[in-house]
Amino acid sequence: MKDENLAQSVLASRTSLLTEDVIREWLIRRVADQADVDVSAIDTAAPFDSYGLNSIVTVKIAGDVEKFVKRTLSPALLFEHTSIDELASYLASELENGEPAVVTD
Repeated sequence: MKDENLAQSVLASRTSLLTEDVIREWLIRRVADQADVDVSAIDTAAPFDSYGLNSIVTVKIAGDVEKFVKRTLSPALLFEHTSIDELASYLASELENGEPAVVTD
């Protein structure tokens, strides 16, 4: 029981570090890298497809997000939440609730 409480405490502290701003900044860097543009060129309100990312790259970014937040996510996440602002807000809300952001089948 003590180990379980410790594990929950560590998980809570890890997810509490992933605020909406932290997630947004990570997404900005990731999208800029994949789109081969400077981070200053990223508009967080713009749709992901405005950066010319194809579906393969978009699914790859979704996988990277999954690793970053340490949750199982839908590969279609970037199609469901179409901008950095939308996705960061969604993920922060889900992580705050301590629930998986999106569970895949």
